[in-house]
Amino acid sequence: MGLKRLLFIGLLAVSCGQPEVIGTDKHVSGSDFFKQRCAECHGLDGKACISDATDLSKSTLEDAEIKEVIENGRNGMPPFGIQIKDDKTVEELVELVKTLRE
Repeated sequence: MGLKRLLFIGLLAVSCGQPEVIGTDKHVSGSDFFKQRCAECHGLDGKACISDATDLSKSTLEDAEIKEVIENGRNGMPPFGIQIKDDKTVEELVELVKTLRE
């Protein structure tokens, strides 16, 4: 990983901090999780493509594939399965990603 990319990721992590809902046992809505964790790279509209993030408006993945990417990551995207405490959050994230399609 290039030095610039590592520096960017480090600065992003420091500037954003850790939202309190992550790592708790309470339900986090898919929308809130997306805003806190996904929008940093994908943007609220899914088109930001920061750090080589996929343009979600062009996604053709099926529900199971979207869930797989959310839980296990892909390319530079980290796995979020360990941070998500209930299946409902994942289901809501899958549905939200599908709404971003053009």
